[in-house]
Amino acid sequence: MSPSQRETRPRDWWRRLTPCAAAAVTAFLLLPAGLASALPPRAQAAAIPQSAQPADAAALNEQEIENARAALAGIVQEETVAGAPPEALERVHEKLRRAFPRAFSQLRAERIGTSLLLEWTGRSPGAPWMLLAHLDVVPVENDTAQNWAHPPFSGKIAAGAIWGRGTLDDKASAVGILAAIESLLADGYVPRRTLLVGLGGDEETGGTGGAAQVAATLRQRGIAPEFLLDEGYAVIDGSIVGVKPPVAMIGLAEKGYLTLRLQARAEGGHSSMPPPHSAIGRLARAVVRLEEAPLPSRLAEPMRSGLAALAPHMSGVQGLALRAMWLTSPLVRHLLEGKPATAAQIRTTTAVTMIAGGVAENVLPEEATATVNFRLLPGDTADGVIHHVRRVVDDDAIEIEIATAASREPTRVSSTEGLGWDALSQAIATVFPEAVIAPGLTLGGTDAKHFEGVARQVYRFVPMRLAPGDLPRVHGLDERIPLASFDEFPAFYSNLIQAVDERSSDAAP
Repeated sequence: MSPSQRETRPRDWWRRLTPCAAAAVTAFLLLPAGLASALPPRAQAAAIPQSAQPADAAALNEQEIENARAALAGIVQEETVAGAPPEALERVHEKLRRAFPRAFSQLRAERIGTSLLLEWTGRSPGAPWMLLAHLDVVPVENDTAQNWAHPPFSGKIAAGAIWGRGTLDDKASAVGILAAIESLLADGYVPRRTLLVGLGGDEETGGTGGAAQVAATLRQRGIAPEFLLDEGYAVIDGSIVGVKPPVAMIGLAEKGYLTLRLQARAEGGHSSMPPPHSAIGRLARAVVRLEEAPLPSRLAEPMRSGLAALAPHMSGVQGLALRAMWLTSPLVRHLLEGKPATAAQIRTTTAVTMIAGGVAENVLPEEATATVNFRLLPGDTADGVIHHVRRVVDDDAIEIEIATAASREPTRVSSTEGLGWDALSQAIATVFPEAVIAPGLTLGGTDAKHFEGVARQVYRFVPMRLAPGDLPRVHGLDERIPLASFDEFPAFYSNLIQAVDERSSDAAP
């Protein structure tokens, strides 16, 4: 091995360790999270509880499984994309009512904005808990529809899968929740703790017309769910080199969102007599300064405990490094900075996404603008990012302003202790007994963000097996869910409902 090969090897193995994720589906970005005995005391405080004991996985009978599959196929046929007539969402609601008559007759259901809110009243007092899913989908580009193996809104059941937009994101969750409730009701089950179910209709465009209104309604009614589960991570198999078992990642937090507009102004004129710095030149200098001075990285929660979760299951030098984080954390952080997918987990990212200026090749522009998007790490703030931008740009002639009302602070990091985490761990261990359970940081936005300050704890996980080849299908070509994977949705939610009730017997209301 040459000296140059020896010098690059550490970075090479770390690149192989980190997962590959589809750019269009950052909610499923694969970076591990969790627990290791080698951590210092501060990291050990976030250790994953080991109290969850696997039980027999609750299974629907054959007729219930066929009904759930048909229900998912049926609602996939409705094109609930942004801008679609409201009748499309109404048809989805009606199909769900017909498929799950017990759920809609025995649970209290109300329409709030684009969302449906269902309440399954428990037999004991105390705070409820909540499940979220959404029924809207991203559109399919017209010039790609003919490239699908089956039409994107056909709901075709073929080759052992259900095909169509929304099968992975996120109609399967909605059907899985309702199928689990329907089956439990058929068995005469009455929950101990009240369960709320929110089915959103505009998550893909921000959730302001659905989940945000549900959250506001709960706040107005003084209802604070003990914990909430929304979409997010999944059961990832075969994506992390050195780790043989699949990894079930539970998102504990979401990054924040901030977009700034930088604007430079100058006197216009003919390009034959240019000043030393045009508006475009001045703006370009500001952009370069920002890219060359990213916000500082740090191994914060849930990433720090996250890296350690895989350490006991990881072979080779990778496992040794992660098991000795008390010694190797500076090196680990440096290596994580070297790849966009992992750097995004340890810092507030800076992305110059749009730039405009000039109207003709021989005319000096009077103004030039750049749009810069930031995804805020928990612990950072929008004000702090703006201060950083002003300091780095260091040019009073560059105007800096918030570009969109969609800006939001990062969420707080939810706990790996208590009812929600323990019940989730139990349900995962039951349905996916081979999986390693680990927390993570969600990079994209979900409806769960609207419940910040409403629900006491918020988690993000979908009971779906994903292999590396599945990731491009989310929001992409040939989206489909294998039947075997979909059948685990209602089994998981049924187990979760029962796990919450089992653990609520000894929990404080």
